[in-house]
Amino acid sequence: MQPVEITLRYIVAAACLAIAAAAVRLYGPLGALPAVLTTILVLPSLDTLLARLFPEPVGQEQPTPGQGVLRTTFALLLTTLRVVLCFAGVLCSLYLIEHSAGRAALRLEHAPVIEYRPHVTLEGTASVPMFGGRGEHPPQLQLNGQSVPVQKGRFATRQPLQMGLNTFRMVLDVLDGKKDRPGTLEQTVVVRRVSEEQYDRETFGRSDCTLTEPSARRSGAWGPGYPTSRFSGSTELHTARLRGRCAQELTASWLPLHEQAAALTLSATVGRGRIKVLVRHPDGTFERFTVTKEKPLQYSGLVQLVPMRSTVTHPSNLSDETPPTASDEEFWVAYVSLESLPSDDGEGAIGITEADAAFDLHFTAHYTLK
Repeated sequence: MQPVEITLRYIVAAACLAIAAAAVRLYGPLGALPAVLTTILVLPSLDTLLARLFPEPVGQEQPTPGQGVLRTTFALLLTTLRVVLCFAGVLCSLYLIEHSAGRAALRLEHAPVIEYRPHVTLEGTASVPMFGGRGEHPPQLQLNGQSVPVQKGRFATRQPLQMGLNTFRMVLDVLDGKKDRPGTLEQTVVVRRVSEEQYDRETFGRSDCTLTEPSARRSGAWGPGYPTSRFSGSTELHTARLRGRCAQELTASWLPLHEQAAALTLSATVGRGRIKVLVRHPDGTFERFTVTKEKPLQYSGLVQLVPMRSTVTHPSNLSDETPPTASDEEFWVAYVSLESLPSDDGEGAIGITEADAAFDLHFTAHYTLK
């Protein structure tokens, strides 16, 4: 191998390592793998290794014509394969880098459409190209013209609310991966602030929450002897973290009732934070409770039952090849709403997103219908 060829190979290997460094920054080790393999294939030391694995005949030993043809064909195929893999590895890594250079994202993950409190927390992700031969470009995010800090691709900000409609326009400055000129991604969200009474009416029975490590258990059945039978049911929820509004459904199969109400006994405790427990009485009025670590909840009373219709699919019978069937079934359901409240600590010591959450929640409910 000539010195010029050896020098050129090392130059190509160094260029491949630079491409691998750019790819690993964007995609991790897997993104750099094609360029790293190309570096190995182009290094002169690989020729020495191949020569040891497939040595040329030495001394007086001469290969037969058939052996010479096979050896020449194998060497040609091996060289062709190395060239193809070198080009493919470089092009693959360059494609990954160029593809990532134009990829930016702005997504709101927490943005309620209705709220009764005087502020709202907006949370999400904002990512922009960080490398591509053009230098670093840190995320520049603005909310209604005000800068919002972005840390490790995530943002969280608490914004004041006025009664009525509140419009929040988020603009993320990005770098165009092809034209090297600034561009923007935009997203607009509208939050409606209402009174707490209206908020409870519109959201009661609907969930909009995030649960971490939840475990739930339900049971219930009608006793024998209808019409004098009684339905007894229970539900239990434990979660390490609750953020948002979680509706608990207390259900029973439909039978005529003496009174459209359920006798309910419930308990709720939290290890940290605060939650709002909301129940609705048979006359339609709401009762609210605030639960803290120092103030657990024990409640007994009547709650409103409402009919619910659901379509149930019954599985097919394999013995007589009966196809699956669907039927409409009716249930009674009572709701209990569990909603995390902002911590008294605000956002100073534990952060905005954690201040809106409650931790180590235990909720149990026992209810009867007759």
